[in-house]
Amino acid sequence: MAPIFDLVGVGFGPANLSLCIALHESEEARTKGFSMVFLEKQPQFAWHRTLLLPGTQLQVSPMKDLVTMRDPTSYFSFTNFLHVHGRLPAYINRSESVPSRREWSAYLAWAARSMEQYARYGTTVLDIEPVKGSDGKVAYNRVIARDASGNTHSYLARNVCVAVGGQANIPESLTSVIDAPRVIHSAQFLTQMKTLEPILRAKKSLRLAVLGAGQSSAEMLVYLLDRFPEAQIDMIFRASALVPSDDTPFVNSAAFDPASSQRFWELPLKLRRQHVVEFKHTNYSVVRADLIAQIYEAAYEERVELDGETSECRICIQPNTLVLNSEESGDQIVLHTRPVHVAEPVSNTFDAVFLGTGFVRDAYRMPFVDSLRSHFSLLSADGVQRLRESEEAFDNSGDAVADPEAERGRTRGITRDYFLVPDEPDAWNTTSETISSVPKEATENVEAPAETRDRVVSPRILVLGCNESTHGISDSLLSVAAHRAGIIKSSLLARTPE
Repeated sequence: MAPIFDLVGVGFGPANLSLCIALHESEEARTKGFSMVFLEKQPQFAWHRTLLLPGTQLQVSPMKDLVTMRDPTSYFSFTNFLHVHGRLPAYINRSESVPSRREWSAYLAWAARSMEQYARYGTTVLDIEPVKGSDGKVAYNRVIARDASGNTHSYLARNVCVAVGGQANIPESLTSVIDAPRVIHSAQFLTQMKTLEPILRAKKSLRLAVLGAGQSSAEMLVYLLDRFPEAQIDMIFRASALVPSDDTPFVNSAAFDPASSQRFWELPLKLRRQHVVEFKHTNYSVVRADLIAQIYEAAYEERVELDGETSECRICIQPNTLVLNSEESGDQIVLHTRPVHVAEPVSNTFDAVFLGTGFVRDAYRMPFVDSLRSHFSLLSADGVQRLRESEEAFDNSGDAVADPEAERGRTRGITRDYFLVPDEPDAWNTTSETISSVPKEATENVEAPAETRDRVVSPRILVLGCNESTHGISDSLLSVAAHRAGIIKSSLLARTPE
């Protein structure tokens, strides 16, 4: 039998790191000899390193760490991290209720270092292939990856858990300039600023644009105000104003408590859509209230007359403004915009444009699922549309079913415990015959776990962070990482025989 991992994780950010810790701490996993490895394309662990700006703070309670909502006694809690580093009393004495984003990043990196035995850094996943036996049933998943030296490796897996985060959202009006070195999405902000900042400093007169009305846009604006004190900075967005994020207790409870994910899962499609819209102000196009106050104060100070003169305007807030299109002009970027109440567009030239336009998190957009698309509807745009139509038809029919949970999985393409539902379930029901008949070429040149158990387990694919429409608005956030890890750990171990 080929050497095979019980779990191969794609990505080693907070979601998969939390799952790794849950399995590492599990006595049941040790007893069953559960084997796992996590493939991460970055050379080392890093969390939002491009936006670790000075003064930025975490936006959730630090008790929503990697483990506490699953096991408050775990060694890997944020509280124990402070204790281990001798900062617990000093942290308690702070007036702030949340840590800085830099300290939170240090906490995550500390936990990741303890899990390095399971991680393969500098490894880019290229494809995930179902491996079939001679009877046509899928026996394993083969994860094909390239290491930092350019060598290709294969990892056979009973289960694959994909948690790679979102891809930068680029509005259509900016696709023509997105490759320009002076157009930077927040996903690459600090990285690209290392090159761009000296170039901008060499100019005597600067005009910069920040697009978007969310937390990232606001943080980039404040950073640019500090680094370029003579520059004019336009903040352009469609909304009427910068809106504070709602982190009040009842809203947090309804949107982010572990029980809320279960309630959301049980709702029909129409009510789930309404729920996402209702709680959008907790996470999308919103800014921490203290940061809004800081920006407003900076803008207000510019209006204060000093010695009979008004200081030159540096901050130009442009709400209710659409970006129609864009183009390069030499070493500058031209934005064609239009206020919603004005008929004629306006064109302005900027030395650099910064995008706080968010991320897209659809599973079918991931570049390494091509070989899986024909097996799972959730991994193609057309398949997702078919699933939504199927679920709407079922909701409208009012028909009673013997197994509502199975029906939810079938019409949504994913189960409550995050396993994708194959379009042909019978083809993924592994038998001993399937395993014994895996083609020899599928088992050559593979990375193997330190110890291999002979198991007969149906291969499965899990996807995390792409399930807002089925599991709720917290799916891509830290809020559910620990609790979700507990759910998946239990499901994986229940399917793993001795």
